[in-house]
Amino acid sequence: MGCYKQAPAPQGPVLPPPPPVDYGVFMQGLVQAMQTQAHTQVALQAQLEAQICLDGAYEWCTAGKS
Repeated sequence: MGCYKQAPAPQGPVLPPPPPVDYGVFMQGLVQAMQTQAHTQVALQAQLEAQICLDGAYEWCTAGKS
């Protein structure tokens, strides 16, 4: 074939440098997402407990609320 030397393949994928991140905005978004998730989990937990109460497990309901 040709007599040129093939350049050695770079090790691993070559990624472009990441764009500069405004960590203030990033952390704010992260905290907001975590708070939203926690709020959702609390709401789901309350809904689950209410459902169990409606199903007649009243003793289980009042036991955890002492």
